[in-house]
Amino acid sequence: GKVEMEMTLVPAVEADKQPVGRGREPPSPLPAPM
Repeated sequence: GKVEMEMTLVPAVEADKQPVGRGREPPSPLPAPM
């Protein structure tokens, strides 16, 4: 298979201001199997 990806390099100071994953809600669990 193939994967398409986009990356942006930023200075550490800017990256520290907006850490990845912060400000998002945790994933919703799947319903229990029957």
